[in-house]
Amino acid sequence: MEIKNLHNLLGIEDDSINWHYPLLFFGALFISQLFSFFIRPEVYDTDSSGFEIIFINIMPAWIWLRSLIGIILKVVLIVFFLRYIKKIWIAILIIAISYTLLDGLISSYIYQQFQLSIDVPAMPFWRLFTEQMPFMFLYNLCFLGGISLALRFIKSIFPALLLGTISGSVIFGIVLIIFALIKGTPINFDSGYEIVLNLLPDIIFVISLFMGIIIAKRIELTTVDKEYKLNKAFKLIAMTVLYGVPWVLFFLIYVLFTKKVWEKSDAVPAIFIIIISFLILVGGMVTFCKIIYRMWNAIQDGHARTTPSRAVGFLFIPLFNFYWAFQVFYGFTVDYNNYIRRHSVKENEISGTISVVFVILSIIGFLSMKILIVNSIVSLVTLIVLIIMISKICDAVNILPNNLKGDDV
Repeated sequence: MEIKNLHNLLGIEDDSINWHYPLLFFGALFISQLFSFFIRPEVYDTDSSGFEIIFINIMPAWIWLRSLIGIILKVVLIVFFLRYIKKIWIAILIIAISYTLLDGLISSYIYQQFQLSIDVPAMPFWRLFTEQMPFMFLYNLCFLGGISLALRFIKSIFPALLLGTISGSVIFGIVLIIFALIKGTPINFDSGYEIVLNLLPDIIFVISLFMGIIIAKRIELTTVDKEYKLNKAFKLIAMTVLYGVPWVLFFLIYVLFTKKVWEKSDAVPAIFIIIISFLILVGGMVTFCKIIYRMWNAIQDGHARTTPSRAVGFLFIPLFNFYWAFQVFYGFTVDYNNYIRRHSVKENEISGTISVVFVILSIIGFLSMKILIVNSIVSLVTLIVLIIMISKICDAVNILPNNLKGDDV
């Protein structure tokens, strides 16, 4: 698929959506925002050198919460309006307006709830909302408009994303300076450095999105039987994003509180971040259950040790699922190899080693939940092994001939 506009970038076609592209967009926004959470360069006046650049500047939890909600909201609105509005600039305008209204209300409410954790004077809800609205609208218009124009006139995807994103941010920064001059706010020499340094998250966003698109293109299947086969690109990207984002947030929250970077005032917004992360994780679990169902459904010829429904359902039985996980994942490799032998499918058999490693790591991760640092490390290794295992399962299922489907054989 050639990327010429925002519809292509988000995987939106006439009658369907390739959901791994919105997930890539969400993941890239998350990575760039994560960069801002920790490395947010700011310029301060000093008597000796004239200015000082501070790179490490960890944001309080309420800003993390506001940004996480904003990212999710932005992706949802972009996908929704691009799906139903074919005119790019009309869609961009509506997205910018709707995002500004919704995100402005949410951000203002969060600010009001957690303003005691920051050293700024209290401000009435309506005043904060109305003062920030024009700038929020302008930023989103420049962000989406810049990318859209660049994709239209530049054929190569990376230069288009880079130029579009940076030009949008630069135009937004220039407008802010002009607005400050009109209001009579003094503009220091340092502001130019801040504009340049604040482009770093944009560059991180472009690099992350571009790498994700390249990976997706490499593993994307040209033809997928949606009823029986597995869309490898979507499954791998969905599992990476929907499991990876919560893991990163859980781990960082643990570290920031353990190292006392965050204080008691950060506890409540951190709890909301954990709740949102858990909801994202649920999306990953649903995707994983669908993979398990589809892979077992692909080899149902009367000889499989279990049905797709039992393979998924019995994993939710406490304690018994320790045993059942071996049957579901290692047992699948055994039954799959027997299946291709019975039907004379001339393909390589799959090894059960990676499945055994995944199950053992999953059990260790469960048993080490009270030792958070150990659990975090084990969970990361488990996620990597899971991605490798799913990749092999997708390849194994997708090479089965189309005439071998479920109970038909």
